[in-house]
Order: sequence, then structure tokens, then C-alpha cells
Amino acid sequence: MAKMITKEMTLAEVLEISPAALQVLLDEGMSCMGCSVARMETLAEGATTHGIDPDALVARLNEQIQSAATAKGEAS
Repeated sequence: MAKMITKEMTLAEVLEISPAALQVLLDEGMSCMGCSVARMETLAEGATTHGIDPDALVARLNEQIQSAATAKGEAS
């Protein structure tokens, strides 16, 4: 089972769990993944800074992870 993302995780942790999350974050307007703040800032902090609902973003990221796991044939 794939590890799920929480809004308390840092942006760096999110990308470590799911490199494909980068596209979701970019689609949402969070283009700061390469900056040093990404190592310290939580997903909730980053989302709020960019005017994004953290809970909706977490849901979208976890849906992306589940879709990828399903495509690989992993059970949930």
C-alpha cells in the first residue's frame, strides 16, 4: 500500500513519497518546489501561502498516488 500524504508533511517529503506529485503541485500554482523553503515548509503552509485549500490539495495528491498504485497493480 502506498504511503499517504498529509498536510503536516514538508513539501520535500511529499515529493520523496511521490515524485509525480510535482505535476499536481505545479498544476495548482505551487512552482516553488526547488526553493529552500520546500525543505522546511509544510504542505498546508505552502498551500495556504498560494491561496489553495490544503485539504483539497491533500485529497488530490492522495488520489494521484492511489491511481498510480492501481495502475501498478498494488492493492489498497
